[in-house]
Amino acid sequence: TEQMKIAKHDILLSKKDLAKAVSLLLTDNGIFCVMYPASEWTEWQRVGAECGLFVQRHFKIYPKKNNPLNRIIAMMKKGKCDLSTEKLFIRNADGIYTSTFKLLMQDWYLNSI
Repeated sequence: TEQMKIAKHDILLSKKDLAKAVSLLLTDNGIFCVMYPASEWTEWQRVGAECGLFVQRHFKIYPKKNNPLNRIIAMMKKGKCDLSTEKLFIRNADGIYTSTFKLLMQDWYLNSI
């Protein structure tokens, strides 16, 4: 549906508008979290940096161990800082949720995973 497209993509809120708003609203010690498709990540980092937002920690998300990277979740703050990178595999090669994913998501899933 159109609403689903709007919710999942930056149709009504561009990367630049989002970065500007976050930069204005974020306190000096605040942290902002964002998730983007891997294909859009370089552009988001560039736009964020132009607005003074820099990645402190990011998670590279892989649907399965043998699949390519498809999303990145980042914790960003004002000013440059040391970068921490972690990989997160959602499922193992057999298609079963990894223990790391289960632990991370257990509070948000209504049904056991």
